[in-house]
Amino acid sequence: MEFSKKEKKIANLLSRFPGLKKIIKYTYQSINYLAYRPKDKIVLHPAVSIKRIGADDKGSFFGYFQHSPDLEGRILYHQFDKKTVQKQNIAFIDIFLDNTKISETNSWNWQQGGMVNWTGKHCIAHNYYDSGYKCRIIDAKNNTVKTIPYPFYSFFPDGNSFLTLNFKRLARVSPAYGYFNESTRPVCPYDPDDGIVKIEINDYSKKLLISFQELTALKPKETMKNSWHWVNHINIAPDGNRFMFFHRWYIPGGGIFSRLISANKEGKDLFILADDDMVSHCCWKDNQTIIGWFRKKGIGDNYYHIRDKSGEFSMLNNTLLKQDGHPGISKNKQWLLTDTYPDKSRMSTLLLYNIKEDKIIPLGSFFSPLKYSGEYRCDLHPRFSRDNKSVFIDSVYEGTRHLYQIDIAGLMNG
Repeated sequence: MEFSKKEKKIANLLSRFPGLKKIIKYTYQSINYLAYRPKDKIVLHPAVSIKRIGADDKGSFFGYFQHSPDLEGRILYHQFDKKTVQKQNIAFIDIFLDNTKISETNSWNWQQGGMVNWTGKHCIAHNYYDSGYKCRIIDAKNNTVKTIPYPFYSFFPDGNSFLTLNFKRLARVSPAYGYFNESTRPVCPYDPDDGIVKIEINDYSKKLLISFQELTALKPKETMKNSWHWVNHINIAPDGNRFMFFHRWYIPGGGIFSRLISANKEGKDLFILADDDMVSHCCWKDNQTIIGWFRKKGIGDNYYHIRDKSGEFSMLNNTLLKQDGHPGISKNKQWLLTDTYPDKSRMSTLLLYNIKEDKIIPLGSFFSPLKYSGEYRCDLHPRFSRDNKSVFIDSVYEGTRHLYQIDIAGLMNG
């Protein structure tokens, strides 16, 4: 059973008080779960099938929704002991390619792992800690390893450079996405020389592309004063010519504010895409268009198309897509893949939306136990496989976090 508009409105109001919201939300979810306990822990569309990835006696997951774990039939993922619990002194977890361990990382979180990702036809990158946050690039074909003395956030398509941010700052202001190998205490609320940085792979050169000084001078708001500032969710367009990111700021006791900004690959030509205090998950539909869950004052919180560098927007179907999720787009740009957060019975739904035909297919619903809340939560984070014949999700419906592959070929061909 979905949460009502009134319940969602109260949740939005409580967002200005994160600590209080966390307590009230967990209590309310517990009460609802007792009242609406589901009969089944998984409900699948009759035309799909599901397969667990990884060892039966271990946990597994991929991480965020912006990348696919598969390449030419090979599957990349994190694997961990079922007793592993994230702490500020983080244990090592393994990185697997198919059934073979290829590396390990001690800098990770439950939402994005160690940022493990394909950066080329045979190359795999992930972050780790060794007297500082670093990036390891593994050539799975030639069995060579290269160390970059900086952690990455998002690689450019050619694999020759990447964009990154201050992970110590991220740990301090948004712990679900940070690393905790180093103390975050020295981080200050506002550092004009912090921001988005570009790293070149060949010579390790470093360049600050966009600073907080520049961001706070870009159509400044009163709420930006005396606030903690950070950037997150850097997402590079398919052709590598532009990227988008979140600029967020937090007023202690006064809530979190967000806006979505795009820039060219050198950090110039900045354009504010969404600036009504709330932006959530989004993806590039193509090199000029973004789909995401945003707030538009006077209209509301919905999924929108937004045209880069013009700001033109249109709403997707707000009766079929009624809540925030993690969107991804198919190769032919016809299908939008997304999910929902747990409802009153703690079931999250996986959705396939046909943009052209304006129809939606529920692929399945998956149970999430109450213990998977807050920074420990397990969103489905759906991603298309490269051939669009299957979908990968992270789920805890069996009681442990696992990566799953769902065959949807019959629906995509239909």
